[in-house]
Amino acid sequence: MGDSTEAIARGHDVEFVEPPPKEFECPICMLVLRDPHLTSCCGYLFCATCINRIKKQKKRCPLCNEEFTTFLDKGRQRRVNELMVKCTEEQHGCKWTGQLGKLNKHLNPEELEGECQYIKVPCPNRCSRMVQRSQLQTHLDSQCDMRRYICDQCGLESTYKKIMRDHGTLCRMSEQECPNGCKIVNLRRGLLDEHLNICPEQEIPCKFVNVGCHVTVKRKHLNNHVGESVSYHLDCLMTAHSLALQRIKQLEDHNNNLLSERELSDQKLIHLEFQIQQLRSVLEQQLHVEMKNLKLQEPNNLNALPVQSSDGLQGSRNEEWYRYIISHAIGENESSNDLIMPIIVRFDQFNQHLQSADAKWFSVPFFTHNEGYKMCLRVMANGNGDGRGSGQGTHISAHFYLMQGEYDESLVWPYTGKLVIEILNQLEDRHHYRREVVIDDSATMKVRVRVRDRQRAAQGRGKSELIAHKDINYNPAKNLQYLVDGIVYFRLSVLDY
Repeated sequence: MGDSTEAIARGHDVEFVEPPPKEFECPICMLVLRDPHLTSCCGYLFCATCINRIKKQKKRCPLCNEEFTTFLDKGRQRRVNELMVKCTEEQHGCKWTGQLGKLNKHLNPEELEGECQYIKVPCPNRCSRMVQRSQLQTHLDSQCDMRRYICDQCGLESTYKKIMRDHGTLCRMSEQECPNGCKIVNLRRGLLDEHLNICPEQEIPCKFVNVGCHVTVKRKHLNNHVGESVSYHLDCLMTAHSLALQRIKQLEDHNNNLLSERELSDQKLIHLEFQIQQLRSVLEQQLHVEMKNLKLQEPNNLNALPVQSSDGLQGSRNEEWYRYIISHAIGENESSNDLIMPIIVRFDQFNQHLQSADAKWFSVPFFTHNEGYKMCLRVMANGNGDGRGSGQGTHISAHFYLMQGEYDESLVWPYTGKLVIEILNQLEDRHHYRREVVIDDSATMKVRVRVRDRQRAAQGRGKSELIAHKDINYNPAKNLQYLVDGIVYFRLSVLDY
């Protein structure tokens, strides 16, 4: 087309009924003037776009080499628009002629409706095709891949492209032949599974497969096979019955052994508890004597008292609560298949890690929920150790890390959620230390990266100053103690977010 997008920046490149006067030709693009502008220097006419390009480059007039200004010559523009031209689609059959100023109205290329029936317009269904205006309705009715189309088997309505390309091979109402060749007619694809459950030509296992007969026969021959193999099936049943009796006897013997071992363990446990009570009584008596002796000493000697270990049991413990903790806690290397939050993990290396500035401890992997996101917890007993106010030497740090899991393909990424870290009070079920960790759109990509190996975890989301070292020891006012014998218990859970 003559007035193409490329030609808009130049003069009118169309076919005139009669050759236009030479005065209407732009000296730069050599085409008929578009928006003619007159120069102040030599009085020549140029296309507005052509001469403006010269002005932007701060050049002089291309004809007289003088500095210049320009203005629109409306009279010359009116005369140009009155020139008679042919339709740009003449080669495709359009016979229209008219004034140049009316050519765009005749073509109207951006609209579906217009005078010229030979110009190509874009398909309104956005199928990416350009169609002659006269052929547009035929294209929309029978040729466009994006036209509305209804499956003649199930009535699903979509585009022609989707119905014919994707749906056609999956339509549950389309007819197909039985894969076993049973010659049934009008079999629908959606009913194939139901048909195979009754198809006489389908290969199926013998009814006695669970007791040893591994023959497969067509369904229509199954009764004949059973009738012809009575003796063989009876032998299979007798063999299976004998094996079952042996297995039952083995299980009964094993159960009796377990009961005996349990009774012995219970007796040992009672004996140990008795010894503990005796030892506690002796210690209490010794402590009473020591305290009595200390009261008789001078006050100046009080500073010589031995300092009690900060990680030994100091408060009164609820034994039922403590048994619950240790029975549910999971160590670093214990079996942890499909652990679902909430879980309790045991950090039993606190004293050793406290001696190192950057020692890291990782929990076993766990999942946020059934078939959920896989994670692990990293704990640094001595803080992050980066020397930038992250609790180094004063606090415990704890961070969650995302891991590559078995169910990642069915989950929404990136992960967002609210996680909870609790440090459990080992004396009773209250006064637990609780902090929430939020992973949302503010988390960096380094935080959201999933690691394959726990030891490769580099940056997670959590608390660099989770709890101060001075706060994990015995608090008599609340009867709480988070650290006992170098062991800290963390309870990890997830909140809806």
